Amino acid sequence: MKSTVRTLGRDKHIALVAHDNCKQDLLEWVKNNEKHLTGHHLYGTGTTGNMIAKSTSLESVR
Repeated sequence: MKSTVRTLGRDKHIALVAHDNCKQDLLEWVKNNEKHLTGHHLYGTGTTGNMIAKSTSLESVR
């Protein structure tokens, strides 16, 4: 079997997605990890992305 080695850059692309009944849990996780998420490319669905952007300083949620 051939293996592949990849070098990942510092900036990650992270999707933040949650079912309706789990959005509050995701928001709390994001708040607790906000300093680690700063500087990465964040993506979220309309509702989740807006909720995170309004509740944190993470402006890069798309």
